[in-house]
Amino acid sequence: MINAFLERVLAAETAPHITHREWLKRRGRQFPAPETLHGPHVTVELWRLVQALATARVFIERTDHLDDAGLYARLWHEVLDADEPDIPRTEADAWHWNFSEAGSDDETEWLTYYASDDEREEWQEMFPELTLPEHRRLPYERDHLLPKRK
Repeated sequence: MINAFLERVLAAETAPHITHREWLKRRGRQFPAPETLHGPHVTVELWRLVQALATARVFIERTDHLDDAGLYARLWHEVLDADEPDIPRTEADAWHWNFSEAGSDDETEWLTYYASDDEREEWQEMFPELTLPEHRRLPYERDHLLPKRK
């Protein structure tokens, strides 16, 4: 088991990289640009993309602050263009995209929608010069429906 793991690590470190968009295209899955989608087509394409990404072992989380069009645009522009080693993807693989990550360049979304009262208080203590955004309720309920790594 250890040898298989080490072989996989070596393969990942020496393999050329491929974007998720290219990986999916190889498998016959392509997605229209966000600006070409309107009305219910946005939601249909969003879920088609979410399912395709899960097949590619790419899982998303903390998306309930984004409407369908906003999430689709971020998936199309950010996630599909991210690259990973071009190795066979297995059940053991998983890439995670947290759309409101604490510690990123902009914690506004996390502080506004996801941080607990304790986390917000701790953040204020660490950064007293920062004016915290007002805490808001999540406007959408999608995250519980997203595919998860098994």
